[in-house]
Amino acid sequence: VVGILPGSDEGEANDHCTVVVPTGIGFARNAVNVLSADIIVAVGGKAGTLSELAYAWIYGKPVICCTFAEGWSRMVPQLRIDDRRGSRIYTAGTVEEACRHLRAQLER
Repeated sequence: VVGILPGSDEGEANDHCTVVVPTGIGFARNAVNVLSADIIVAVGGKAGTLSELAYAWIYGKPVICCTFAEGWSRMVPQLRIDDRRGSRIYTAGTVEEACRHLRAQLER
């Protein structure tokens, strides 16, 4: 698990991170998160997740929105963000469905 941190302190990473990248660039790291990923999976989310979803849309990254969680992952699939081609947005009502979408995207 790669943790791309907003701060410059490696100690801010959670215990699940096996590789830690402290950026020191705050929420601007959300662009790094999206650009370094092949697929974006949104689970719930607040303002930071919303910015990552917007970057994913702009850069055409496939997005799996977990609609079983509260927050932006539930709301974004119902919105037309703008008139760009944007990303492909998939919805998942369960963890299993999210995993199926993820496997299908990885096989492409």
